[in-house]
Amino acid sequence: MIFQPITEDLLDIVLEIINSNENGVPSRTIEEVKNEFLNLNTESYLIFLENKYIGIIDFLKNNPYDNCPWIGLLMIS
Repeated sequence: MIFQPITEDLLDIVLEIINSNENGVPSRTIEEVKNEFLNLNTESYLIFLENKYIGIIDFLKNNPYDNCPWIGLLMIS
């Protein structure tokens, strides 16, 4: 399993994974996923396994509110 940092050129893959979990009704836009995963607050990675992207993880190593790690999203398609 490889964790690849999300970059602007990978946003189409992120959008595909996000919308695959919307009960068959794609509702998120590229701009929404860009704002959510390309920010200075959290670390966001695509999860790559067996030659394909299978998921997304978004987290903080240290949440300033409680000084503990925080997982904002773990999504597997």
